[in-house]
Amino acid sequence: MSLLPCSQLSVLRTSWKRAISGVVLLLVALTLMSGVLHSHLQYSNTSALPAHRDSRRLDHDLRANAPLIRDEPSVSHVHVIWNNNDQWFQFRHLLSLLSIAKYVSPFRLFIHYSKSAGAPASATDDYQATYHTWLNEAISTIHILNHVVEDHWDGIYTTEQMAAAAVDIMNREKSPFMVITSSLVLHPGVSRFLRSNEAVRSCVHVPGRFLIASHVPCQKVVNENATVTLLDNSTLAYSIDDLIIATEMSSWTSPRASLQSPLEHAKIVRDLYYDSREAIPPPERHAETVIPAIAHYIWFGQLNVTFFGMLSVVSVLDIGGMDAVVVHGDNEPVGKYWEMLQKTYGARLSFHRYVAPDSVWSKTIGHVFHKSDIARVELLRRYGGFYLDWDVIVLKNVQEFLHYDAVIGVDMLAGIVEALQTSVMFSKPEGTFLTELIHTYRDYNGSRWNYLCCILPAKVSEKHPRSILIEPQLAYQVYAESFGAELLSSRATHWQQYYSYHVIDPKPDTEAAYDGVFGDLSVTKLQTTFGDIVRHVLSTSALRSLL
Repeated sequence: MSLLPCSQLSVLRTSWKRAISGVVLLLVALTLMSGVLHSHLQYSNTSALPAHRDSRRLDHDLRANAPLIRDEPSVSHVHVIWNNNDQWFQFRHLLSLLSIAKYVSPFRLFIHYSKSAGAPASATDDYQATYHTWLNEAISTIHILNHVVEDHWDGIYTTEQMAAAAVDIMNREKSPFMVITSSLVLHPGVSRFLRSNEAVRSCVHVPGRFLIASHVPCQKVVNENATVTLLDNSTLAYSIDDLIIATEMSSWTSPRASLQSPLEHAKIVRDLYYDSREAIPPPERHAETVIPAIAHYIWFGQLNVTFFGMLSVVSVLDIGGMDAVVVHGDNEPVGKYWEMLQKTYGARLSFHRYVAPDSVWSKTIGHVFHKSDIARVELLRRYGGFYLDWDVIVLKNVQEFLHYDAVIGVDMLAGIVEALQTSVMFSKPEGTFLTELIHTYRDYNGSRWNYLCCILPAKVSEKHPRSILIEPQLAYQVYAESFGAELLSSRATHWQQYYSYHVIDPKPDTEAAYDGVFGDLSVTKLQTTFGDIVRHVLSTSALRSLL
């Protein structure tokens, strides 16, 4: 039984709580006052204050107490001369700038070029011009970089012009500096050289390439004991007193070619571009499938399925090994071949209404080709599976590729080895490769039809090499203009090496020219390449009765 009424107990409990809170607040206040008093006593004593000192002494103390502050750079400024013989700013030129930033660490980096540098020679160089965007990457990633257009330079094509440009820069420079040509990639050994007595006392001239270093402005270029050797029996290396200071990379140097190579020049590429000299492992093959066995097609507008389109769907289901096909578009396909497919495959074939995108990252999409390029990436990233164009015929089982995060083929017709092709590709849902690819669409350029489907995928694969498997034999490509000669008028067996056959951009007039062949199915009797492909697809399919 309680000795106090309930009302008095409640008051007592409240009083105890207030008392405890007051004690806690008092302890906190005493602690704070102690800290303030300690701080006041420490800094009110003038002997505790740092005496006035010049900036060099203060800088020395900072270095002694803060090891993370690096030494002064051996050269304050580095100037790179872009040779006009190199029509595009290539990957090796980016490596040159990265090597300077990493191995020299100057305060400022300048790239000099004449007004004519970098202009594409003609429209036929469109692929090259759209791929070689390395200067933009350099500007966006190397914060100390400045690019200088030299209006008074007529061009840098010869050794004499390079020497004159180097002297021109020297006459303007007042800080410790270096001048090199953009085809040179510095070696890690350059750091040791620049901190040596030889670099302090004079300039250095590497014959033909003008690697120049000095702690004071040079009045003239002094020839030193620079020797030219071969690195890995393929790459030129420039050495001074047996110390390699620079290498000259080939114009064919690319990230993809350097991923697993054991050669020294490839290790330098990886060190600069991937921040590791170790080989980059190939994309992982998962024990279980991570990509759903669903094939996706896209068509905007009214599609009347042709014999070729029907053959594509039959091949992906009965040869490719896919469980289902989904056609995405704003109108359901029509025609006798579409009805034939529906009757034969039933629920394995479906239509998904999907409105064509009209913008990406707030930029208007002009061409229907680009709408398809963007839509395929959006849909495949969302659902996962196997995307292919209507003009692709599958020749082999492709279930093996379902064990990778993503798979893509090369563009055989691009003219450069780095280009890829999204007309045939696989991806798991929310895969890294397609996620990064969508982000690159911020740079959408509607005037270049190949930019989205070929160039940007290549750039993303170079930055994220483990996110996607590149399969060179994923698709054999032939232009529609040579469709007749390649498929209908000759016979070859090369197609048997590939997983699919892609007739690029079949135009209406091309189809009309072979309408009689397609219409009565007599193509199945042709003793040509296309006849062989048709029989290969239909002979084991649910539509083999057409033979």
